[in-house]
Parts: sequence; structure tokens; C-alpha cells
Amino acid sequence: MTKTRLLRPLAAVGTGLALAVGGVMVTASPASADTPGCVTKTEYRKVHKGMIKKRVDRIFDIPGEFVDAVPVAGGFFQAYGTCKPGHFVGITYKRPRHGLRPVHVYKKGWFRQEG
Repeated sequence: MTKTRLLRPLAAVGTGLALAVGGVMVTASPASADTPGCVTKTEYRKVHKGMIKKRVDRIFDIPGEFVDAVPVAGGFFQAYGTCKPGHFVGITYKRPRHGLRPVHVYKKGWFRQEG
């Protein structure tokens, strides 16, 4: 077997591995959040009534803190820390009547912490 015949398959395998590793690196990038650990005004503006919680979590890229159940809306209220000191984002999630769809945004607000 000549060197050329041996190098071609090795080069093809090496190229395939490089593409596979490069593909993993591209898909393993963080969510769309601009800043880790807090919610910006831009991220807040991207969230709208009717969005499912999974999409909100992807936009904010931080877990919300469960605050209280909202029996009237059939859902719950979650708070998210903002990048602006002394403020937080509050979102009321509502459970659908049918129970087949996931919880979605019912109301949202940018609040100032008191005290």
C-alpha cells in the first residue's frame, strides 16, 4: 500500500472528526441572553403575553424564583433578578384550561424593590 492510499482515508477521518467537534461547539453555545445572571431591559421586552415558560427561560437564561401561587389565574408568580440594582422582573404564568398546553405568560412587570 502506498503512502498516498493510506493518507487519503486518514485525512477524510480527520476532516470528519474536525467537523463533528466543530458542530458540537457551535450548538453548545449559551442561550440568547446578553448577560449571564440577570435580566436586561432588552430581554424583558422580548417576552410577551402567551409565550410558554420554556421560551421565557431561554430568553432570560436564569431560573426564576417561585414567589406565590395565583389561584385566580390558575398559575403562579415568579421573580427574576435584573441587571439594574434594586429592581426585579415579575411574571405571572397561567395554566391553560385544557391542560394540554404548557403554562404561558399571563402578565409581566418590571418592579422596583422596596426597603
